[in-house]
Amino acid sequence: MGVHSGEDLLKHVGHDLACVTYGDDLMSGPSNVAVECERCGEVLLDFDVPPERLTRERALKMLTKGGADAYADLAAYFQISDEEIDAARDWKWEEGPKSFT
Repeated sequence: MGVHSGEDLLKHVGHDLACVTYGDDLMSGPSNVAVECERCGEVLLDFDVPPERLTRERALKMLTKGGADAYADLAAYFQISDEEIDAARDWKWEEGPKSFT
């Protein structure tokens, strides 16, 4: 499976490609990421991803993008309030979240 040469890849010229994940788990993230040819359904390239433990900070970041409805189980698990989600939307995430006391 996958491409091993330019000749293999030439078969997919003009096809739509997609980058997809497999083994998605809310607590550890995806276990594999792949580039697939949408026309052929062939995996062209893939890599295993080491598990990443979902932290409260990462959950809050997901909630600010997807909303509490999309990740209601995360909000409940980490006890994150709607007010905290609203406040976090204005954070500059590269600086890190602000703590609530």
